[in-house]
Amino acid sequence: MRHTEIFQFVGKILINGSLSGTGFVINSQEAIIATANHVIGSFDLNSISFVLPNCPNPFHIKEVIFTSPQSEEDIIFLKLIESLPKSIEVPDLVSNIPPVGSSFLITGFDQEPDAQYEYRSATGSISGITGKGNRFFLQV
Repeated sequence: MRHTEIFQFVGKILINGSLSGTGFVINSQEAIIATANHVIGSFDLNSISFVLPNCPNPFHIKEVIFTSPQSEEDIIFLKLIESLPKSIEVPDLVSNIPPVGSSFLITGFDQEPDAQYEYRSATGSISGITGKGNRFFLQV
């Protein structure tokens, strides 16, 4: 997957207009994004927005769909008020669990406004898969 393909569904989470972290579109039809729970913290949903590259306006948060504490999975799913562009195609990450040895690319945005780079990417390979019930984790 090329950078241009990734950045159609990877965006910035802003709190009161300041960069707080990275978010990912996980369902483009339902306008649902995921981020780390620590990125959102205890801020009011009205102060949070999601910005995608090549989209002129930020998206606003309607409601929390799912949350898990920072001491556990540290994830939160958020439903957007606005619809997402139809051009956004999210990869099927659930039914296409990559096999051990598969390579990956991970990307995040720098939080500092004066950072040398706007985003950073790293590559690696999956060394194992573990899980219990309907939860699975990729080991890197």
